Amino acid sequence: MDVATGSFLMFVDSDDFIEKNMVADMLQSQEQTGADVVCCEINRYSQGKFVLMDIFHSDKASYTISSTQFLEKLFLTEVSCASWNKLYKKNILQGERFPIGIYNEDIVFLFELFQNKEISVTLINKALYNYRVTPNSVTTTFGKRNLDYLYNAQKFEKIIHKNRIDLYSFFCVYMSRVSIDTGWMLIKNKAVNQYKEEYVYCRKYIKSKLLKILFSYPLPFRWKVHSLIICVK
Repeated sequence: MDVATGSFLMFVDSDDFIEKNMVADMLQSQEQTGADVVCCEINRYSQGKFVLMDIFHSDKASYTISSTQFLEKLFLTEVSCASWNKLYKKNILQGERFPIGIYNEDIVFLFELFQNKEISVTLINKALYNYRVTPNSVTTTFGKRNLDYLYNAQKFEKIIHKNRIDLYSFFCVYMSRVSIDTGWMLIKNKAVNQYKEEYVYCRKYIKSKLLKILFSYPLPFRWKVHSLIICVK
């Protein structure tokens, strides 16, 4: 980022790959809308097969939203929390950098960028980025670094309470998801006793939101089941 000389920036993980028309299509969309950021849909690629992730859940070819709307969708997982399916105007990234030494750094980068600035975002309903599922990667194996998912969310909560209370109801959905995911990960990997404090936090948060988790929040059925198991474990 420090040595980039162009007007736009994109990021690609080393094990992923993009469609040959991704850059052209993203730039064309930016020229049409003048958006600060353009996001595309994503294919999940594994064992030679492509599966559309359908993150946007929209039939529209494209549409533009504000930074607040982007954060709302981020917490509802209706946009990707990754940095890499996006085209950014370079000038909006001035002073922004990825945090060093943590896992799940992309969502920290995006949260800090969008909660600090008024940014327009165009979502285009084309799968132009191919996310490769790799066995034994950080995202598919368990280690202490996976708990950064929870630690980052706890930091977001403090910022939201202080500066962005308008996002709180959306954040509660996200924090419920993080707590269920983390708690279940600790159960599955028999690490509850090793990370007792983190597990107790997750269980307490889930219990405080249990009725909404079961009946209101847009979470998969299996996550609702996991939340009940965590509450009695």
